[in-house]
Amino acid sequence: MGAFALAVALVPCVLAVSELGRIHPDEVFQALEPAYWRVHGYGVLAWEWREGLRNWAVPGVLAAFLKAAHGVGITDPRVYRGVVALPQFALHAWSLWAVYRFAERRAGPWGGALAVLLVGLSAPVLLFAGRTLSESFSASFLLVAMEALDRPDTGADARVRRAGLVGGMAL
Repeated sequence: MGAFALAVALVPCVLAVSELGRIHPDEVFQALEPAYWRVHGYGVLAWEWREGLRNWAVPGVLAAFLKAAHGVGITDPRVYRGVVALPQFALHAWSLWAVYRFAERRAGPWGGALAVLLVGLSAPVLLFAGRTLSESFSASFLLVAMEALDRPDTGADARVRRAGLVGGMAL
């Protein structure tokens, strides 16, 4: 099932990188430009970043990937876009794994696989999951959190505590 979820998770990232168009200006200004600014010290930094109104978590992760790409000599903006798709792909795959686990508890393995297909290949997910919008990241973390917090409470063992910790951190 893991390879299946990975394959479905790859589709929105490939679409976003291959199309290279923007569906909303914030796709650039919410994460890409701040990450680029962190790595290179210049670029367009919206006023929300300068005033401290935005959270640097997502641009910070993307900046780490951009810095690694720059370190190996990658400077082409199109390749840069592919590099920042890597953490998005990992997060989206994690969220689809959560969808599978949630549905599998209710409908068995085939129900879990069907849920991965229905969620992972739905139009909004195909359009937004590979995009660098805050909403794209938030939705994936929400799926992970809801699955973790939905796990059956079977006592005070370490797995239950870990599920609560994962769910709380994802929220």
